[in-house]
Formats: sequence, structure tokens, C-alpha cells
Amino acid sequence: MVQANQYGLCSRATNVAECRTGALENRQGAASLRRFFVCGLLAFIGVTFFTAAHAAKRPPRDTKPPTVSITSPSAGSTVNGVVAVVVSASDNVGVAKVNLLVNGTVVATTTTIPYSFNWDSTKTPNGSVTLSAAAYDSAGNSASKGETVTVSNNTQPPSVGISSPAPGSTLKGTVAVNISASSALAIARVDLKANGVLAASATTAPYAFGWDTTTIPDGSVILSAWAYDAAGNSAVASANETIANATGSTSSATTAIAVLSTTSIAFGTQKVLSTSLQRKVALKNGGGNTLTISALTAGGSDLSDFVFSGTCGLNTSLTAGQSCDIVYAFAPTTANAGSATLAVATNAGRVALTLTGTGTLQ
Repeated sequence: MVQANQYGLCSRATNVAECRTGALENRQGAASLRRFFVCGLLAFIGVTFFTAAHAAKRPPRDTKPPTVSITSPSAGSTVNGVVAVVVSASDNVGVAKVNLLVNGTVVATTTTIPYSFNWDSTKTPNGSVTLSAAAYDSAGNSASKGETVTVSNNTQPPSVGISSPAPGSTLKGTVAVNISASSALAIARVDLKANGVLAASATTAPYAFGWDTTTIPDGSVILSAWAYDAAGNSAVASANETIANATGSTSSATTAIAVLSTTSIAFGTQKVLSTSLQRKVALKNGGGNTLTISALTAGGSDLSDFVFSGTCGLNTSLTAGQSCDIVYAFAPTTANAGSATLAVATNAGRVALTLTGTGTLQ
């Protein structure tokens, strides 16, 4: 009869020798180990399958960068002042932001369409500039595109002058003041000041004003014309005048006032031995009395290149509100820049017209 050990294993042994040698316990231990490894393998397969299935459901990571380009200004162009920069940008998911860079430095950012900027080029030195646009998407992908433009901001002040009244004139009542102004850039504004106080302002030519001298005391007055260009450059011209209203005030209703619609004509370039289109300037009587032309005096070394016609002539009389026309065409005989002047003397003072043009071989 087989005796049972303390664990009761030998009571179930089929072979007394197995019980005595411990072989039964070894086999059962091996079976337990196999079951452990099988369970571990099944668990590993399950976790691997779940992870793979979960990963398969996730969308792939966005690695595609946006596309970007500068549509305006064009590469190689010359710019000045405030420049409109237009950028085109797109992405397969969505553009998060677009940066504008000047010489590698971010100067503006936008997150909304249209991707446009107002770049103040006056803050950048004149010369070659690298203008770049960088686009970013929400995944952090980015792309950039650059181009070279030339910044050419005018730093020269405008030219300005008081065409009438002449310096040293004695004035009373309402006086016609004609100002000439020009610049490499557009003239933004012309101010008329008397003793430093703003009397009138104009943003478009002709820069002609009816100045009421009765608004200031009789005596010496400094009449000044201020011109401002689009880049903020300015210039001033002044003249000393005398106001004498106490001896008898004269209003515009009882005086003649000579007013030119513009004080300069710039013909630009014109092929030599050809004639430009005619340009017309109106001389108007802005007062209430009759205006009479007493002389027309043309001058300048290139006067022969400017062809005069029109309805304004010697002894032409204009009633209140009437006007006559001064007409010129440019017919250069040489490939050079030319200029001339026309001075119109009237019973209300002198007004002047400046003519410029450049003859070319092409």
C-alpha cells in the first residue's frame, strides 16, 4: 500500500516509483510552466492585435507643407512708399498663418484670407531687398517663397513756388494766389499760410486760392506755400507782401482775379521730330470785374520745341467766371530734356505756366 505524502500527491500516483523519485511533481511543474507561457503568448498576441487595430483607425500624421507664392509685387519690380503685398497660400488641411518678411525679418503676420499686407517701404533703405512670404499649417509644416525687389523712395523735397502775387506786392481784398508744385513722387498736399497760419489747402492741381486779405491786419505779411509729397517730404517758398485794406477794402465782387487751372504742363517723353497731343490750360476770371490780358511773354532756351495755340491772346477780356484756353503741344527737335515758360500779365496781376518735356530717338 502506497503511503500518502504531506501534499497527498502520492495517493494519486499511478506508479510508486514516480512518487518516490519526484518525477510526478516535475511533470506537473512543467505543465504549469507551459500553461503560463501559452497564456502570456495569447496575451501578447491580443495586445499586439488591439494596438495595430487602433493604430489603423488613426488618421496618418500630416507631413505635407503648404504651398505659397507672392503674387504682387512682381519679382524685380521697383517699389516705393506703402506697397500692397499679396500672397497666395494653400494647404491640404488648412493654412494657420502667413508671415511677411523683409530681408529675413518678420514685419507682418496674418491668419485670414486674403493674405495681403501694406508694407511701408520707407522704413527700409533704398536698394535691393529680399521680400519673402512664409506659410504655416496647424501641424507645424511650413514653406516659404522669396523674391527680390528694389526699394527706391524719393528723399528729395518737392519744388514749390508762388507764381502770383509777385513778392513785394501791395494787396487788398481777395487776392488770387497761384502756387506751382512738383515732385518725383505725387504731390499729396499744398498749404497756403499767412504769417504761419493756415489760410487754405489743396490736394489736387491747380493749386490756386482766393485769399481774403481782410482776415489779417494791415502791414507786412509773410505769404508761404508748403508742398508735401507722397513720401512725406516737404518744401516751402515764401514772399513778403504788404496788406493795405484800410485805404479802401476791395472784395472779389469788384476785382478781377486771374486763376490758371494748372501752373505746369509735363509732356513726358516724345520722339524727336514728332508732335505730342495738345495739352490745355484754362485761364479763368475768378473775380467780379473784367479781367484783361495785357501781355503774353514766352521764354526759355527750348521755347521752339513748344507749339502755342488757344483762345487766350493779347487784350483778351474775360468777364466774371469766363475763361480762355492756353494750348501747347510738344515737338522736340533734339533728344534732350527741354523746358519753357509762359508769363501772362493781366490787370489782376501776373500768372505763369511752366512747360517741360524730353525728346527721345525711340
